[in-house]
Amino acid sequence: MTPAELRLVLDADLDRREGEARLRRAEIHALASLVTLGVNAPKKLPKARAFIEGGARARFSTDAEISAYFRALAPKKG
Repeated sequence: MTPAELRLVLDADLDRREGEARLRRAEIHALASLVTLGVNAPKKLPKARAFIEGGARARFSTDAEISAYFRALAPKKG
């Protein structure tokens, strides 16, 4: 394997790991938001089944806004 090929492989692996870390931070933030909601306003906490299956709606977020948020977190290719 040439140094250029090795560099390409290592850069790709780094990009993948950074993307995974970014997604994990987003998951942790979502969990913290749910915990905060559950503690401060437990009646507004979505039911587990609805939340897991994606049927629960956030009060101020549309599906398009949520999708845009996670697309922004996804690693850029190119």
